[in-house]
Amino acid sequence: MARLGYAPQWNASAPVSRGQRIKFVDAFDDMLIAHETGNTVSVLEPSTGARRWSLDLAGPLAKFIGNLRLPEGDVLSASEDEVFVLDGRSGVIKKRQKLAVLANTRPVLAGNTVVFGCGTGEVLGHNLISGYKLWGFQMPGAIEGDLAVIGPFVGAVSQTGEIVVLDPARGASVGRARIFDGVNVPPASSEDSMFIAGRDRSVWGFTALTDSKPLWRVRTERPLRDRPVHHEGTVFVTIAERGLTALDAFTGEVKWSNKDATGSVVAVRRGRLIVWNGETAFAVDPERGDIHERTELPGVSRIVFDAFVDGNAYLVEPAGLVQKFSPRN
Repeated sequence: MARLGYAPQWNASAPVSRGQRIKFVDAFDDMLIAHETGNTVSVLEPSTGARRWSLDLAGPLAKFIGNLRLPEGDVLSASEDEVFVLDGRSGVIKKRQKLAVLANTRPVLAGNTVVFGCGTGEVLGHNLISGYKLWGFQMPGAIEGDLAVIGPFVGAVSQTGEIVVLDPARGASVGRARIFDGVNVPPASSEDSMFIAGRDRSVWGFTALTDSKPLWRVRTERPLRDRPVHHEGTVFVTIAERGLTALDAFTGEVKWSNKDATGSVVAVRRGRLIVWNGETAFAVDPERGDIHERTELPGVSRIVFDAFVDGNAYLVEPAGLVQKFSPRN
């Protein structure tokens, strides 16, 4: 990690039950949330790695889909059929609410509304105050990829290629479009646009409020399998035949490609892209695509950052080892 511009801070362990592994890790400036497949949820102190609390939330057969930090500092943990609100300081369950439809994607928070994509094709708006369904928007085809946050709106892509952008306060559509197949990875987004790496062998750019017509389309030889990321007017995505590729977010023009770099952009450090493919991390020049550094990270299953630009990095191993690295001068 020193090659990428980071210095070690601490090593710690998130609780993992026997035979289980880490499923989710979410980093914030005041907490690190770890969730293992046996559904023990823990919060670690980001300054020291000490365990603040740990809670066996459900049995291993329950399917959990993601966690959020709520604005007041509590933790929202969502399963496919329930939402839990946990006290951020103690882990005490403050709320437990049933969902009206089985959810399928990580939760997105919009005010007091939590939005999910569902296997039935419904986008569900759940109100945390009342504990009940606020609205539902039905789409053809299951929603399996996580939702995109596009400024004040939420975007969803179904497995039939239907696209919808919704106002989360009302569940009303503000834009609709379609591609020729579903997705294997979640879309990227900016404040006003959505970028989709589809199974239809294309990368697409859409404005949030324009029906039907895409901004651009870049065809590829194979379906896209790495998550696209938008940063400062450029969409970065790995295309099998080209490697990591930079596309102009407004036109789709290819700025550069590098076959030697693969994976998804996970952060920016010292103005360079940090790219991770599950085994190797690269530091890549965002303007030219040159690789400045690369490092193997054996045993690491994920890298999580508390900020996209110059944030702290947490390296996580399946058995629960967490290592914190901070940007160094």
